[in-house]
Amino acid sequence: MRNDYIVLFLITACLEFLTTDSITVVPKGREVEEGTSATLSCVVTGITKVLDSVIWEKGNTNVETLADYSSNYRKTNGNFESDRQTTTLEIIDVGNADVDYKCTVKENAVDADASQIVRLEVFSVTADNVYITPGIDHVVTCSISGLSAAATVTFKNYNGVAITDSQIVDDGASSFNNSGGVQTATLTLKPDIIKDIPKPTSTYKCIVQSIQYSDSPPQENDITLQWLSFGITPTGMEVQENNQATISCLITGITQAFDSVVWKKGDTETASLSNPSNYVKTDGILDGNSQTTTLQI
Repeated sequence: MRNDYIVLFLITACLEFLTTDSITVVPKGREVEEGTSATLSCVVTGITKVLDSVIWEKGNTNVETLADYSSNYRKTNGNFESDRQTTTLEIIDVGNADVDYKCTVKENAVDADASQIVRLEVFSVTADNVYITPGIDHVVTCSISGLSAAATVTFKNYNGVAITDSQIVDDGASSFNNSGGVQTATLTLKPDIIKDIPKPTSTYKCIVQSIQYSDSPPQENDITLQWLSFGITPTGMEVQENNQATISCLITGITQAFDSVVWKKGDTETASLSNPSNYVKTDGILDGNSQTTTLQI
C-alpha cells in the first residue's frame, strides 16, 4: 500500500512540471517622444516558476553589454505570479536610434525559450512659440514627425482646459502622410479668444496620444504665447545740404508686415509734395517681430 502512494506522488509531480514546456511571450511596445523615457515590457505565460534567464537586446546586442547600460537602462524581471511573469526594460533617455528591442526568455529545466520583438516608435514634436497682437487671427502649430500611424493631438489653454472644436482645431490626422511620417495639428485663435489671454506670456499645451499603442502615456509639449509691445524707433542723421540722406524707423511688436507705411514732411505726405521723385520709400520686410521702413531723400 505504501508503494502505491509513492507512485501516485511521482506521476503528479511530473505532470505539474511538464506544463512549463510551452512559453508564450506577449510584447508591449511604446510610442514615445525623443528625449523622454519609455518602459518596454514582455508578459511571459505558460510557466510555473521564476524564469531562469531574461535577456533584452537592442538590435542584436545584449543591452547589458552597452556602454551606457548603467546610466540609461533599468531592467526588472518582476515577480512570478500564478502562471506569468512580467519583465520590463526602462530606457531613461530615448534617442532616435532606439527602434526595435528583443525580449528573450528561457527555462532551462525543460529546454524551452521564446523571443519577441518589442517595437519602440520614436517621434519628435515641434511646437513653435507664438507672438501675439490684438485684432487678428493667430495659428498655433504642433508638428509630429517619425510616426508610422496618425496620433490623436489635442490642445489645452493656459487654464489647462481642452480646446473645443469651436476654436477651429485640426489634429492633422486626415492629412497624415504615411511615407513622410509627419502630422501637423493646428489651432486657430480668433480675436475674441486672444483678448482674454493673460499678459505678458501664457502657456498652451500640445498633447500627443498614440493610437497604435493606446496604453502609451500622452506626451505634452508647451507652447508659449507672448504678447508683443508695439513700438517705433526712429533713426535720424546729420547730412550736408544737397547730399543724399536715408532716415529710417524700426517698428517692433508686430506679427505681420504692414499694409502701408506713410512718411510725412511736416504734415504733408511725401508722395503729395511738389517734388515726390526726390523721395524714395522702402517698407522693408517682416523679420521676426520687426520691420524697418526707410526714406531716402
